[in-house]
Amino acid sequence: MSKLIHSWIGIKALTGSTLLILLIGQRFCDEPRSTQTTYLFLSDTLQLSYGRCLRVADSPLTVGFNRVIGDSRCPLSVHCDWEGMAEIEIWFMPADQDPLFLILPIMGYVNFRDTLSHISIDTLHYRFTLLQLDPYPVYPFRAPYYNYTATIALHYPER
Repeated sequence: MSKLIHSWIGIKALTGSTLLILLIGQRFCDEPRSTQTTYLFLSDTLQLSYGRCLRVADSPLTVGFNRVIGDSRCPLSVHCDWEGMAEIEIWFMPADQDPLFLILPIMGYVNFRDTLSHISIDTLHYRFTLLQLDPYPVYPFRAPYYNYTATIALHYPER
């Protein structure tokens, strides 16, 4: 707690948005419960649990699952006129830079195998694609967001 107070006093002169980015980026990789020691390679598939981060071995990049923005995917065993969608916010931090945030969407009834239904986001020489978001909603229960795991493909965009 005192470490956080000292950090706050040391950076209180920064603007609110910069402060928020610094605190969020620091929070997830510094906490022992959030450290995943697996080092993945670019073009691997990342499995990120809510609030966790991973370092990419062959790139100066750390990726973290910040939050679930919303999940309106149609629950299994329910008839819906629209399949719904879920959105998560991830952050990624190239070496020696502030964390950057991305919102990754996935439509309802889409999973890892539905390659034509995935939506990719290209930014700063990386391509992020949310391949699957678990658990999938099942009527009448919805899992708390802290139980979510995202399967994300990370590649260099094709040129």
